[in-house]
Amino acid sequence: MQQIRPRQTAAFLSNMLFKSQQELHPLFTFHHYRDRCLSNNQRRSEQEKARTIMQLIRCIAVWGIITVCAAWSTSGRSETIDVNVWINEFHYDNEGGDVGEFVEVVARNGAVLGDFTLSLYNGSGGGIYGTPTTLDLFSPGATVGDFTFYSFNLPVNGMQNGSPDGLALTHSTAGVLQFLSYEGVFGATNGLASGSNSTDVGVEETGSTPIGHSLQLTGSGNSYGDFTWVAPNTNTNGGLNLGQTFTAVDLSENPGAAPPPPPATPTTSLVINEFLADPDATAGDANGSGVVDTSADEFVEIINTGASAADLSNFTLSDAVGVRHVFPEGTVVPAGGSILVFGSDENGDYTHWFAPAFGGAIAQQASTGLLGLNNAGDTITLTEVNTSVAAAVTYPDANVAAGGNDQSVTRDPDISGGTLVQHSTAVGAGGALFSPGTRVDGVSFTTGDFDHVLPVAAGGTTTIDFAGYNGGGLAKNPAAGQLDSDVFRFDGFSDATAAFFGMTATSGDLARGASSGGATTGGVYAFEVAPGDTALGVQPTGSDFNAGALSIRLLNTSAGIVDNLSLDYELWVYNDADRSSSVDLEYSGDGLTFFSGPSLLTPEAADGSPSWVATPFSLELPGIEIVPGGFLFLRFLSEDVSGSGSRDEVALNNLVVSWQLQTTIVPEPLTWTLALSAAAAAALLLRRPAV
Repeated sequence: MQQIRPRQTAAFLSNMLFKSQQELHPLFTFHHYRDRCLSNNQRRSEQEKARTIMQLIRCIAVWGIITVCAAWSTSGRSETIDVNVWINEFHYDNEGGDVGEFVEVVARNGAVLGDFTLSLYNGSGGGIYGTPTTLDLFSPGATVGDFTFYSFNLPVNGMQNGSPDGLALTHSTAGVLQFLSYEGVFGATNGLASGSNSTDVGVEETGSTPIGHSLQLTGSGNSYGDFTWVAPNTNTNGGLNLGQTFTAVDLSENPGAAPPPPPATPTTSLVINEFLADPDATAGDANGSGVVDTSADEFVEIINTGASAADLSNFTLSDAVGVRHVFPEGTVVPAGGSILVFGSDENGDYTHWFAPAFGGAIAQQASTGLLGLNNAGDTITLTEVNTSVAAAVTYPDANVAAGGNDQSVTRDPDISGGTLVQHSTAVGAGGALFSPGTRVDGVSFTTGDFDHVLPVAAGGTTTIDFAGYNGGGLAKNPAAGQLDSDVFRFDGFSDATAAFFGMTATSGDLARGASSGGATTGGVYAFEVAPGDTALGVQPTGSDFNAGALSIRLLNTSAGIVDNLSLDYELWVYNDADRSSSVDLEYSGDGLTFFSGPSLLTPEAADGSPSWVATPFSLELPGIEIVPGGFLFLRFLSEDVSGSGSRDEVALNNLVVSWQLQTTIVPEPLTWTLALSAAAAAALLLRRPAV
């Protein structure tokens, strides 16, 4: 259920009012006009415009606050959208020829079925197959309590057999409700779930599954998170599954409203990279307290391999016994960053847990006071608010070493390793027993050896012209002709589905070599767009860079805040195909909130004699501030727009970032909060009442 809450809306409007005043404040300062070389008359004119805008914003914000507060006082309930609908059962594979394939969905009575759509997704490339179907075209089954079953029977071999494949349930307003997969995980590259990562249901069917069986949920409850997927069992298409019961929906807190919606698709970019279940009795001071405690020094290290920040607020970390840690509100892990959960700190002193300790990783103490990892064997599970599993490791098993050898267990190599080994044996570990918050060699996950940074200076530029790049791929420590993977990242390529900052890819889609244009194989190239001028380019195909992204992050290496940023770049197009694609810029100062920039559309009709054509772009990045050790994130998104057949080559060149370093003293966050609160109170109290 999505709610429109007057209290939060009023708070938002009040915040908007005072933040806008903060943004407009520079227009009343002398240096703003001095730097722009404006005359006094021009300055007065612009200040008058600013005053008018500020008065207008004040009127809108105060009117909005009064309106929503009045609505709050006269209404007994919030406006709601009922999205308590979930995928409950499906069948895709059996012995012999596949028969009886279907998908069953459960919807709370009264849901608007036409607002929900089921789409089938191909795990190879992440695209839709078949025709998306709204729930009003499903066949109704039994009604049990507050819920009704709806089924859609597919033709023979109508659902693909996995490794992996998936299905998504979306809502016209609320977006992606579920994106489930079987036999693995992948990202959707088009359709209504585009940009989402799937959640593996954890069970599967095979070519020996008996006819008439299915994958289904079991348990007791009244929303998706209350149930668990189980191995194939006799199908119950159109009714309650075996071992499934529905409980009554409790609407006492908000009479007449629908229950909460199934939460968003899990963040599958999170990886449990290292854990310590058995600290050494003498050399096991993993938390850096100066004291060895074989319970307190236990830790779990989690990496965000995604291209944007991951919000872990209220996620839980559990072992086989139960929940050991609840991540506090506001826990956000930057793209490529790491977070540590220790058992505790023996000294009760947590200050040494923050940057630069542990490579700048976020470090927290288990909210229950211990992790309790079993040396002999255990299961570590990171769970989202909706009870969906975001990451999990069970040890020991065929691919995970035992936990009871006086050292941690880590992926080898970091992040991408399919096996977890004793830390001292990992390549590059040098015999070390653990490396909380960093790679096995002690290098930070987020602050590598960056080829391109925002250098320490009062102001200046960073230029990337791709001179010397030869299409040889990318690596954390790049060789000649390669890109620095601490800076560049590519998503949406068929043979590089597990992309992350710091990865190595020197063959395949991400290393197609050099070309002057006219390439046909999908991938990343060094295109010669003019004699002696190399650009970073892509040849998109149906499964490569169609709903893909090129991400660039530039590190602020200074001790101050970088602001007043501007950006110049060129996009080159080799128009040799009859399909139009878009290339859209987005930018961010924190990796969490991205703002839209310019967009380019390639022509739909191919040129008879194609050649490289450049389009220059220039823009300011208002409101973006990069804290010390933070990043400026740029990402170029591409997808099909119109036409058919092959796609034009596109390339990026001559990227220039300009900036200034703040010279004013920035108050502590608490000071800003108090100042804004005081300003808000004063503004509202001093306003004259309407006549």
